[in-house]
This record gives sequence, C-alpha cells and structure tokens, in this order.
Amino acid sequence: MNDYDRPMPQCVEVERAVLGACMIGGADALDLARAELSVEAFYHTAHRAIFRAMCDLAEDGKPHDQVMLIDELQGDGKLEEAGGPAYLAALASEMATAANIRYHAGLVLEAWQKRRYIIHAQEQIALAYDAGTEIVDLAGHADRAAEIATGGRSDVWVRLGDVIGDVADAVERAVEDPGSAMGVPSGLADLDYQTLGFHGGDLVIVAARPSMGKTALALDIARHAAKNKGPVGFVSAEMTVRALVHRALSTESRLDSHKMRSGEIGREGVTRVRQAEAGLREVPMYITEKASRPAQIGVEMRKLKREHDICLGIVDYLQLLDPDEVRRDSNREREVAAFTRSLKRLALALGIPIIALSQLSRAVEHRQNKRPQLSDLRDSGSIEQDADLALFLYRGSVYGDKDEDGAPIDSKRAEIIIGKQRNGPTPTVDVLFDPATGRWMNLERVHGQAELVGRRESESGWNPDRDGLPF
Repeated sequence: MNDYDRPMPQCVEVERAVLGACMIGGADALDLARAELSVEAFYHTAHRAIFRAMCDLAEDGKPHDQVMLIDELQGDGKLEEAGGPAYLAALASEMATAANIRYHAGLVLEAWQKRRYIIHAQEQIALAYDAGTEIVDLAGHADRAAEIATGGRSDVWVRLGDVIGDVADAVERAVEDPGSAMGVPSGLADLDYQTLGFHGGDLVIVAARPSMGKTALALDIARHAAKNKGPVGFVSAEMTVRALVHRALSTESRLDSHKMRSGEIGREGVTRVRQAEAGLREVPMYITEKASRPAQIGVEMRKLKREHDICLGIVDYLQLLDPDEVRRDSNREREVAAFTRSLKRLALALGIPIIALSQLSRAVEHRQNKRPQLSDLRDSGSIEQDADLALFLYRGSVYGDKDEDGAPIDSKRAEIIIGKQRNGPTPTVDVLFDPATGRWMNLERVHGQAELVGRRESESGWNPDRDGLPF
C-alpha cells in the first residue's frame, strides 16, 4: 500500500468526547478546548461545524448548550452538516464529566499536527522533485516543521524575572537617548512626539468621514516609514495599485494629482515626476489590491515579514473587507469585529504595528460639533475595543468652520485627534493637509524639528519656507 493511500491520522471518538465535554462543562470547559484547538484541528466535518458554532456563541457572550447550538447552526444553515439535533443530543448524553477535556484536546491536537506534518512532507517532496526549487527555499520550507510541532506557538508563559531586566534597560536607554523609544515614525513631528511612533503588536485605527484624507495619510506614513525605517506592506481594498502609485508620485513631486492626470503640468512638471520616480523606485513599499479577506491579508503579510522583514502593515480599509466565511445572518457588526480581532492578532504575531483605516458613521454629520469621537466608529464597538491607538482626522474647512476673527478657516488646516492611546495622552495635533497633492505636513517646527530643517536645507539646498517640511 502506497503511503499516499493510507488514511490520515484521526481520533473522531475523542473529538466527540471534547465536544460533549464542552457542552456539559460550560464556559470553563470551552476555554480549555479553545486554548489548545482551532476549528481546523477537528477531522470530522460535523465536528468542525459544531466547534465553530460554540466559539461564535462564546464570542457573543451566549451559552453553548444543546438548545443554543441547534439555534445557531440552524441560523447558519449548518444544522444538517453538523449531524442534526439527534447527533448533538448524543454528544451531550455520552459524557458524564468534563474533567478529562484537556487530555482529550491534546489527543485531537496531536492527530491534527500529524496530518499537517504529512501534508507538509508531501509538499516538501514535491518541491524537492521540482527542478526550479533552490536549496535555500527547500530549507526554509523545512523550517516550518518546528512551527507545526508547537501549533504555531512557542513558549506561552514568560517568567516576569526573565523580562524585567530588558524592560528596565529600555527605560534607561530612553533617558540617555530619547530617540531609542521611537517606534515606526509617521513623519509628523507633533504626532510622533505624542505617540512615540507606532509600536510592534499595536493595532492603529485611522478613522474619518469620506474625503478627509485617510488614504493620503496612510500613504504618507507608508512612504516615510519605508524610506526611514524599513519595508512596508500596504493592502488596498479600495484603490488599484496604479492609482496608489499615482498618488505617491503626486505627493513626492508636490504636483497637483488632477493636473498630472490631465497633462497640465508641462515639461517642468514631467521633470519633477521623473525625479520623484527616481526617488521612489527603490523604496521598499509593497502594495496589493488582491487581498480582501483577513485570512488572505494574514497570509500575504506573513510572507512579506518572512521575505522582506516589513516594519509596518497598512490595510485600507476595514469596511471594504470581505468575511473569511459568509454567514447566513450577515451581521456586519460581527464581521467587522472579526476583522479587527484578526488584524490585532496579526500585529502581535508579526511583532509589527498594523494600521487599519476605517469609516465613521453618519452620526458625525448630525452634530453641531462635527469632530469625531470613539462612538462614531462605524459598524462595530470592537474597533474601539481592539485598537491600541485610534486617530481621527478632521478638516474644519469641509464643514465651513470659522477662525477667531470669523473668517473661513484655512482649507489646509487639519487636526489629528488622538481618540484613544493605551499607553499615552489623547490630545489633538494640529497639522496641514494639501488635498491637491495628498501631502500631510507639520504645522510648526516643534520638538527639535527646526534643527533638523536647518541641516537638511544646508545639505540639499531645500528651502523649508518655500517647500514646507519634508514629510
């Protein structure tokens, strides 16, 4: 018998025991199972459907007993796939206690890992036979075996004493060299002063009403980070790659985007576009318009991290993503909650900040003070919950705001409102935004920028009074 024809490792009866224990053991038993197992760990199709329904009910704060499971599975159109009410009743009746659930979950996990090993080994063999495969790629593929052995996790528990020295060292370094505390910089001096940049593991939400400049700010941050910190991954669910690159050229060349498209920039403008092209050609920024689901985004970001060691990921934007799994109830709030949880986990797994753009609800338009706030985040309260840093964009000129003298406010004046910051203050940062070029700029030379400006001017002939700050 060929090894490829042998049945995969499985323990369906033990899977039944785990599910039965979850049903009679309540939330504690399910938490023990979820700590070890994902939906994919179950071999039997019905068991995957049942475990997924249990997890969904738990996420919604509901019990996962037999009655609720039947209702949940029926609502998703999965009740027959899960074996029907009789099968659920049998699972619950077979178990007298949930005491052995951890042991049984370990057996299910072991069988799943063996199946993954087999699939991985088959892929490895196919790669080895492929004449186009290089040894370095084959070795990299082999390294995944260790990840399979640990279920994708390394040491779960960390002893405080093993980490505290590193943290204390970081505090001392921050005193001796304030720049060492900076994460991935935005390029906006006042914003970076308040946030110390974007830090690994953080989910950053940038939210605004349409046409406030969300994508422009994300592109500016990406461009600055890629030039000064390291490679960046940019997922666009709204614009094509060519449209984003056109915007980047407009910002870099400081030319009106519309005039570039219509050919109104003249030969001098073409020269500036070519100079901008040369300046951006080697910038390590990677863009895709072909990842619209969280699972796809996770796969592609992990690939970029592995191959290019990206320092930042950006997703534009949450409300345009597609769910990994289409549910019958089509609850958009639940879907967006899943998006933010997925992106937060991705940020933690890769050790990089993830910036996710978000729309705001129309409630903003119906208030006298139209500055956005956390409650305006559209579709889900989980956006507020999962975000480590929430930034809101506001341009008073859009709403006809007046200055202190009663005159219309400058159309380039803008505010970045820090609505939430887990580890810092929540002030409002005054900035400038040029809609024609998509450039976000510092309003004033603050926090040491004057010295930086002077140095750049003397080195490059660039004039800050004429050209603005270089961010």
